[in-house]
Amino acid sequence: MATVRDLVRVAVRAAEEKKAKDVKAIDIRGLSAVTDYMIIATGSSDTNVRAIAEGVREKLLEKGERPFSMEGLQEGTWVLLDYVDFVVHVFHYEKRLYFGLEELWADAKPVPVAAVAARKSASGTKTAVKPAARIAAKDALPPVRRTALKPTGKKSDVPKKAAPKKAAASKSAVAPKKTGRATRSSVPKPKKTLAPKRKTKG
Repeated sequence: MATVRDLVRVAVRAAEEKKAKDVKAIDIRGLSAVTDYMIIATGSSDTNVRAIAEGVREKLLEKGERPFSMEGLQEGTWVLLDYVDFVVHVFHYEKRLYFGLEELWADAKPVPVAAVAARKSASGTKTAVKPAARIAAKDALPPVRRTALKPTGKKSDVPKKAAPKKAAASKSAVAPKKTGRATRSSVPKPKKTLAPKRKTKG
């Protein structure tokens, strides 16, 4: 069975999970005959104040605890949850300053409760070990040689481009250009024909 201090810690953590600010738990045993512990939290708006109060009530309900009374939920500026052994106050910032419960109970002892942010950062350090170990293991591996990617600076190492193929036909096979005028070399010479010799009568 959970003790009163355990229930106080549950209420504090529930308020922090609902974005409550400046959450404090004080021990007023011997200073008050009304209750033993008091939890004070601040909400940023009416909606936030209601959400904090509802969140605390739901978390304590999971532990089997129901509030003896609950006041101010509709207004949303100051909600009071009375669990007899401890009381939860959720204020607007201005209301908290006006009533000044911390100054009124200045002789009370604070109840040590680890904040949600501190618990998250502590858990984050454990998970951060894995990436660091992976990086260290990667650095421990021998370097891979990549000689093919490094230029040597020698011309002989650079692959030469393939020379273009020469035309199969020789220069002599190229047809002469047409100039529009016939030249002596281009006009075929007529062949000489010998006339038949006439026979003379003797």
